Amino acid sequence: MSDNRISTPDGVSGVMRISAGKALALFVCCWIFSWAIGLVAIGFVGGATLDRIRLAVVLQDLIIFMLPVAMTMLIAAWRPWHFIGIDRSPGWFGVCSALFTLVVAIPAMNCVVGWNESIHFPESMADFERLLRAYESTAGAMIESLLGGTGVADLIVSVLIIGVLTGVAEEWFFRGGLQSLLMRLFGNPHVAIWIAAIVFSAIHMQFFGFVPRVLLGAFFGYLYWWSGSLWLPVVAHAFNNSLVVLSMWLMRRGVDTVALDEIGTGSGGGHAVLAVVSLVLAFVSVWYIWRHLPKMRDMNQ
Repeated sequence: MSDNRISTPDGVSGVMRISAGKALALFVCCWIFSWAIGLVAIGFVGGATLDRIRLAVVLQDLIIFMLPVAMTMLIAAWRPWHFIGIDRSPGWFGVCSALFTLVVAIPAMNCVVGWNESIHFPESMADFERLLRAYESTAGAMIESLLGGTGVADLIVSVLIIGVLTGVAEEWFFRGGLQSLLMRLFGNPHVAIWIAAIVFSAIHMQFFGFVPRVLLGAFFGYLYWWSGSLWLPVVAHAFNNSLVVLSMWLMRRGVDTVALDEIGTGSGGGHAVLAVVSLVLAFVSVWYIWRHLPKMRDMNQ
């Protein structure tokens, strides 16, 4: 388009300083630059203490995920905050319906997680599978160490870092930055949403959790597209992460008898019924959001 106009997530036309292709290339360059700076900063933190690990995560979120988006949008867009959708309220309907969907989908998602974890490679790729599973174990151990502690203060800090900050940073990067630019480049929101969701899952480098993370990323992507507000997927992402943090904290304190990731799993008929009901409720909830969220958005323009 000769006038460099772009459709922002909420459907309002805004003006880009450069073309979509150049903006995406700039985004990648800014991410590589920020990634290099982030690694240096995290390297200076060093150490294996809980406080240092937490600080490393904060630096990762701020430098590697948030900085490249801010740099790109300030250079490429005339109205950067409007372009990524942080100047629009998500609305109570959007927040409540998104959180309801995440809760009712837990048993169904746990089944998808279990299926993904049970995938086995051909015998010829057995060494590669062992390598991937070893990496998964290392990542899991790192998360356990990050969530260390059973005190209330530990819970609050973990929710703020892993729940809130990571939710903001990853949505800022994958939806506000990557998905927005892909929507401009391809002109097809579905393509942009699923590509961003695949990249979102792939960058976590956990193959045996790849599929459920793609589905979760796509859900966040559609919330962003339908609402026009980046805050809606941010709230949903932060809530999802915080639920996991709370569940693990309760398990360490011996309060919770059933882990969050075990709900709906098992061989009994009751588990299967729960998973099916969860799947139906999740689909109905997403359908309801799809039908009503754009209308709520239009009413608030």
